[in-house]
Amino acid sequence: MDRDTGAFAITVSAAEVVYPMVASGCSYDDLVAERFDGCRRVFPVLGPCAQGAPESLAVQVPDLERTHVLWSGARAPEGPHRSVGFGLLGLLVLLAFWLLRAARRAKGPAHVEVELPLPRQPHPRPAVRWAPLSFAVLAGGLGFVGLGHEPLDLLEYSYFHEGVRPSNWLGVISNPISSELSHAPIEPLILRAVASVTTAPTALRLPSVLAFGGFVALVVAIARRLLDPWRMSLAGLLAATMPLALYYGRDATPYAFAGLMGAASVWLLLRVGDDRSSRRWLLWTAFSLTHVLGFFSHYAFAAVSAAQLGALLFAWWRHRPRVLAEALLAFAAALILPLCDADRLWTMVSNSSVRFALMSPVFSESPGAAAFVGRFLAVLTGLPTQAAWLALVTLPLVGLGLRDLYRRHRAVSWLLAGHVACVVLLLVFSHTMSTTVGGGRVYYAFRWVRPLLVGFLVPIAAAATGWRRWPVALLALGSLVQAVVLVTTPQRPAQDHAVQTMARLGAPGDAYAVLPASFYGDPFQYHLAQGKPPDLLTGMQARPLAVGASTMHGPLVEGLDDLPLETVVDRLAFQRLWVAVLHETNFGIPKFDEALTQHQLAALDTQLELLQTHTFPGIELRLYRNPADRAWGGRDALVVDSREPLRAERYLTPSTPKTPGLVELVLPGAAATFDVRLPPGAAVTERVALVVNGRSAILVSRQTSDAGPHWRFAAPTVGDRHLVALHLPSSFASRGWRLEAHR
Repeated sequence: MDRDTGAFAITVSAAEVVYPMVASGCSYDDLVAERFDGCRRVFPVLGPCAQGAPESLAVQVPDLERTHVLWSGARAPEGPHRSVGFGLLGLLVLLAFWLLRAARRAKGPAHVEVELPLPRQPHPRPAVRWAPLSFAVLAGGLGFVGLGHEPLDLLEYSYFHEGVRPSNWLGVISNPISSELSHAPIEPLILRAVASVTTAPTALRLPSVLAFGGFVALVVAIARRLLDPWRMSLAGLLAATMPLALYYGRDATPYAFAGLMGAASVWLLLRVGDDRSSRRWLLWTAFSLTHVLGFFSHYAFAAVSAAQLGALLFAWWRHRPRVLAEALLAFAAALILPLCDADRLWTMVSNSSVRFALMSPVFSESPGAAAFVGRFLAVLTGLPTQAAWLALVTLPLVGLGLRDLYRRHRAVSWLLAGHVACVVLLLVFSHTMSTTVGGGRVYYAFRWVRPLLVGFLVPIAAAATGWRRWPVALLALGSLVQAVVLVTTPQRPAQDHAVQTMARLGAPGDAYAVLPASFYGDPFQYHLAQGKPPDLLTGMQARPLAVGASTMHGPLVEGLDDLPLETVVDRLAFQRLWVAVLHETNFGIPKFDEALTQHQLAALDTQLELLQTHTFPGIELRLYRNPADRAWGGRDALVVDSREPLRAERYLTPSTPKTPGLVELVLPGAAATFDVRLPPGAAVTERVALVVNGRSAILVSRQTSDAGPHWRFAAPTVGDRHLVALHLPSSFASRGWRLEAHR
């Protein structure tokens, strides 16, 4: 192994497939003996490297030290976060006081604020006066259509369980799971409050609908102060129907609320920049509060703060130094609360690369930085990703709209241009970081740029003058069509239909697995349990679960059992296996690599016998039979050796109790005799017993040799499947044993 580059070579012989696995936290002797129970295992490549594969394979191994910090929920080592944070706070305060002092000393024209305030029109026309409320009602109506018809998806469930799993409200704020996923506490707190009354999807999504309506009202209010009624109406229609805003406006996630805070901060800046009264400090207080609430709703809101701070420095440095000083003090006030939580935030930031590396094997290959950024910009301008090339039309509209706004109100133009620039910088950084730590893979998290959406909506509407009103009108019409499709067609996997099918057709001895990734196992288990205590909080554990009239074990997914999927689902204790294959998309782009899912399904098709396939929106349900006769391979003897744990895994029952010396197995086929062998050092007089299908096996002989003692038992019954309980001396159960079944 090259210690500088981390490159290493492995020579494998006589193996059909190889699963790269990284084990840490255990001794070298444990690794040699294949005793992985005490190890942390990471699969940097999900799927085997088959014969004939390329000789060189790039394996992305995350920082194992940070991985342990991430999994344990501990705080990251001390970093520069606190000193940097307080340094920024002090810089903002000093700069603000310097600007205030400079404004007082200035004489003559130098201190005149040359930017004229916008008149606050009385709006005699009722349609204009009530426009914010009217478009908010339109947004709410679209948000309510079919709101509770679909079950919670993966992202919704992650926020939901972060809110309800801790034992108390304070536990939600310090929840290590939220830190691991980089989730801020406001949305889990909201969902916990709602869940104290009901866990119905409609109720859990209702706060987002209300926030979405408020967002649309604020966008219309901003456009009303800047634009004529025609363009104001276009801005309202785009805000209410744009798929990025509408989807997260009916989703139990924080992005509608973060978008509301983003629009509120722009509206407040518009008001405070035009307010000459002594009560302006109230607006600045509200402005600080929007940034605090926005940041603790989703940490990507920091991009909004950075965009607005940079834009105001450009817009007001020379023309309105006094107002800029007040803005800097407001930003400083908003920074105080995040600094109080600096340790947890630094842990989250420092572990973000490890978290992405651990999840990256299921993400899609990068199409290139330009295509990646282009798809985001297409969605931000109201286009479907299938027509991302039309961004060549919509992006110039954004630029032309910003130019028109600059002529009317310089500060607002700079402000919205800052949002656009920050989106591009954020996307370039995201692509670079993802491909660097994720082995060339990326994730299309369109939701991260949701708080910056107002920076695109208002400029597009502002561009609708002259001939440009037609492309903007067509864009608004297309957005309306997409909105109708979005609210009338399924957008989330129909896990409820899959669960109903499993409950109707399930049988004793069934198990279930979930693809494409282990983190789908928890929400699917929640839906199987119908969201009722004590199964409300599953905690990523595979266990028996009552489904209909039968009991199923699962979810059998990579990560829960620390074994490759093909090994996990091959347990002979399970006569049948249900596989739920989820196909989630993000605005037309698969969230995860479909090629990996197809590869794993092909492996299951080879191992197992496919009985049934059921297809529902966003999810495919497959039922396999686990042929018991495969274990014998045409031979008359079947061997289970505890010193080969990965091979023995398939025979061990998943619910083996921790009774010392007791081993429970499932052996298929009609075995007539059983031989039990212990390593040298064990006495033949040791008590060894065998129970087969609930009846004690008959001891035929016992003898010793240089290889160690062994006992032969005759099966009390002969059947197609044997449930075997092996009672061993507790001292030897951990040292190694070997069980041989003979036909």
